[in-house]
Amino acid sequence: SWVDQGTGVVSIKYLQNVLSMGLQVVSDEPDRLGNVVLETKVCVSQDVYRRQGDTIITWTDDYLDKKELALSFQDKDAAQEIWNKLCNIQGWVTSTAP
Repeated sequence: SWVDQGTGVVSIKYLQNVLSMGLQVVSDEPDRLGNVVLETKVCVSQDVYRRQGDTIITWTDDYLDKKELALSFQDKDAAQEIWNKLCNIQGWVTSTAP
């Protein structure tokens, strides 16, 4: 079962603390505004990311003790933007198809 960590803004950027490109989610909820909800390296050694429909990206995170994680987006364009960035980092040929 999934544990909901709340809502936030996701970005992919260089994370100084892990010296690598990473995925970061910062809370946009009023009581946790600005708190980092998730921060992990982008996995580049293997194909771990999956699309589920137009608005969900899932993966098993090697850097977080093999936790199964999911990002659910409000709209498919935001999901596609993050998906494309993940693919670009991994050197994949991107496609708009899930």
